[in-house]
Amino acid sequence: MKSTLRLWIILLSAMSAGAIPAVSNRALRIPLQRRSLNAVDLIPDQLNPSERFLGAKRVAQFISYAREKYIYTFAIYERNTGSRHPLDTLSRSSSTSRSKRASSGTIALGNQGQDAWFGDITMGTPSQSFQVIPDTGSSDAWVIAASSPLPHGHRTYDASESSTSRDLHSPFNITYGEGEVAGDMYEDTVKVGGYEIANQKFGVAYVESLNFWSFFGFPADGIAGLGFPEISSMGGNTLMQNLNESSLLPQRFFGFKLSTEPGESKLTIGGADDAAFVSDTLVSVPVTKEGYWQIYLGGISRPNHTVPGSVDVAAIVDTGTTLILVSKEIADSYYAGIPDAKCVPDGMCTVPCDVIASTTPTLTFGGREYSVSADAWNFGPVDSDSTDCMTGMAIFEFEFVILGDVFLQNVYTIFDFGNPPQVHFADLV
Repeated sequence: MKSTLRLWIILLSAMSAGAIPAVSNRALRIPLQRRSLNAVDLIPDQLNPSERFLGAKRVAQFISYAREKYIYTFAIYERNTGSRHPLDTLSRSSSTSRSKRASSGTIALGNQGQDAWFGDITMGTPSQSFQVIPDTGSSDAWVIAASSPLPHGHRTYDASESSTSRDLHSPFNITYGEGEVAGDMYEDTVKVGGYEIANQKFGVAYVESLNFWSFFGFPADGIAGLGFPEISSMGGNTLMQNLNESSLLPQRFFGFKLSTEPGESKLTIGGADDAAFVSDTLVSVPVTKEGYWQIYLGGISRPNHTVPGSVDVAAIVDTGTTLILVSKEIADSYYAGIPDAKCVPDGMCTVPCDVIASTTPTLTFGGREYSVSADAWNFGPVDSDSTDCMTGMAIFEFEFVILGDVFLQNVYTIFDFGNPPQVHFADLV
């Protein structure tokens, strides 16, 4: 309660401050755009136009990408801190292999291809503009190089056209399960909204495997990691760390509104969009371990059913992951009692399409409940002939919960870099 009051004092002070003399000293909003790519086996005349149809293979890929992302960022955490992350519960033999790969600069970043939100940033002098995925589940930034042989219409970074660019002559490699990108690290001037950061380190990808494009269909120009430095593979200050440690931000937090409605999604840097959320539903949850935006989940329930094993479980708030991902124990308890509900070995869970709207989850934080909408929860039929629909909550092998966009579409989320750092949730207006 005290932390929530503290945030509201900050927000009210910012709102009542009146005219602010410089762009760099006020909260700035970055419009986000959502892109949704249909699965290759889409049959439009069999589906409601408003209904998502991804196909079971794509949902399985979402789970696989998230697994790879956390395997490698756990390895980066171990390399950077000298200790294993408490949530990394895979076998020691697997961890040893991961650490070896991470030491050579291998990282994994999250994007879910089908449903992703993009915002504009610029790099270089003069500015070169890019659409990137803002990812709170990673901490590095990268964009596609002008020398990439497979730009596919993407906006690309040309270091030779920037007077402030510096090649660090240090390679990086990014793995996406069945595809990868590789390149070199650079420093250059980066602008996020109206904030300018000199000498920001980021990756410039000039090699992309054919699998990366044909299998993944990556729609962005790059990724901007918004996590903590403990999971940065590139060394030096991360994008948000540089903003946080500068005198640029009026407030040390940023807020997300993710929406499927065109023009409604926004990332607010240096403050929160007070018009986007219901003030008396705001709760504050402390970050328990820096690296990720890691908090405790109060519990998960669905109508007339609670999940005892979900109480006070570690959870990571991750805008770069699509699904809500949980342990097998939580999933088994959640879906128990739903006729014909099932989860397959790759982690995907389904329920009959005619009852899926009655199986939506409610998540609790700080004693307040936040519900997932039926639209966000329903990922459509398993295939064009199926009467089973895929849900937005799947199984992966770790014991913590990932709070991806299925949940985050339903709340306003504030990521607070204060001391101590916190995550704040509120109902959307």
